[in-house]
Amino acid sequence: MKNKKPEIRFKRFSEEWEEKELGKIGELKNGMNFGKEAMGHGYPFVNLQDVFGKSVVDNTNLGLAVSSENQRKDYNLLKGDVLFIRSSVKPEGVGETALVTENFENTTYSGFIIRFRANIEIDDNFKRIIFSTSFVRGQILSNSTSSANTNINQDSLKKIKLIQPSLFNEQTQIGNFFKNLDNLISLHQRKYEKLGILKKAMLEKMFPKNGADVPEIRFKGFSGAWEEKTLGDLFGIASASRVHKHEWTESGVPFFRSSDVVSDYKGQENTKAFISFELYEELSKKSGCVQKNDILVTGGGSIGIPYLVKSNEPLYFKDADLLWLKNSDNLNGYFLYIFFSTVIFRDYINSITHTGTISHYTIEQAKATPIKVPKREEQEKIGNYFKNLDNLLTLNHGELEKLKNLKKALLEKMFV
Repeated sequence: MKNKKPEIRFKRFSEEWEEKELGKIGELKNGMNFGKEAMGHGYPFVNLQDVFGKSVVDNTNLGLAVSSENQRKDYNLLKGDVLFIRSSVKPEGVGETALVTENFENTTYSGFIIRFRANIEIDDNFKRIIFSTSFVRGQILSNSTSSANTNINQDSLKKIKLIQPSLFNEQTQIGNFFKNLDNLISLHQRKYEKLGILKKAMLEKMFPKNGADVPEIRFKGFSGAWEEKTLGDLFGIASASRVHKHEWTESGVPFFRSSDVVSDYKGQENTKAFISFELYEELSKKSGCVQKNDILVTGGGSIGIPYLVKSNEPLYFKDADLLWLKNSDNLNGYFLYIFFSTVIFRDYINSITHTGTISHYTIEQAKATPIKVPKREEQEKIGNYFKNLDNLLTLNHGELEKLKNLKKALLEKMFV
């Protein structure tokens, strides 16, 4: 029998929580099915996109559908209602919920949604969070059915067990705690997104556009045209000697593949590969050693994603997967690294294919890649600016992930 007390709770509370089936504490009702001719005019209605990935329903930008006065009465939405996703293409989307935080006048909801309306007092913020706990989500997923979509019906939802505090005050404290935590997560999310928007804007304005030889925005004290070159004019571009998969090891010299570069670029973790020091020494005699400020660029899969080599520590990489730009210290390393995120570079990648995507970025294509280069001092300024901006993005992303992980852990420990 499941324990009726959470691992962590607020002071003053010690009573066991109560277990009740959803169907015994409220009513469930399927939404309305609208024909195409009814869509786009009429009265507001809540559709799938207004619930997916949301914890509350925002009624400021709802779609419209024609509905009668009786329908708006029968399928109305009141403060405290919980809307369940009834059918989802993605299995994990079925049974997602969003809370109605106020009475929505003349608003109905889609047939892909099931409305739950409690007939006992449950704190709204507590209600908003309890349906995302692993205990409830596990029940929903195990009771769903699959055909073209994954579905859950009223009868299955009625049997879902909720274990909640018997005291309304405890519900309120838990609900308010998670509301404040979600607000903090949203604050960090917006800050992270704003930094991303700033970076995108500066990438467009701090590098010359096609047909221009100076950028729109420059640091004070710099003037004159940037010099137009190709990557092949500036440094040697090569690949590596072949390493077979059976030669990979669990430790030793890091062995980079395109997936490692893409993961690093996105700030994600990736399962690492290695080769032995002996093999590294043997191959380096043939192809040379990667040096600090060199750039590795993906030549297959996700094309043109860069990795800036940060030290002279031993490093080897997969042939064909990655191209090696032997920059060493010809250009400021971060200036060159950030160039691969600019519009002008992405436009070049698109221009060498008719479809907008290519299966390979070759050594010859890399050599022919155009690049406009300022004097060294301006390179340093631009490189440092984007390095600091990327560090801020990484820091904010890290804080955001910590808060999300904290919420996930507390959902496990503060609920039964």
